[in-house]
Amino acid sequence: MNRKTFSPLEVTDVEIYPYEIEKEGITKAIATVILNDQLQLNGLSIVDMNHGLDVASPSQPVGFHPFYLTLTHKLRDEIKEKVLAKYKLTKEENNAKA
Repeated sequence: MNRKTFSPLEVTDVEIYPYEIEKEGITKAIATVILNDQLQLNGLSIVDMNHGLDVASPSQPVGFHPFYLTLTHKLRDEIKEKVLAKYKLTKEENNAKA
């Protein structure tokens, strides 16, 4: 594959959809991420793992092959950082309303 140089993708918006009821499962919320105000990634899961919260890419029901791959660690880290920050903010706001 011939790789060209492109402008870097940046996370420009994040929406969090927390589960209404806290479940015992590891998935705590679903996220949507917008990149460069042009590309929308749906169905990211915020999961509570042994080492803390993490962000999992959506995958096909069989075989767990992701629908997309982030080809750079920088973009993957930015997505994770911004999704988790927005999740924590959303959770705090929901707790304040309760």
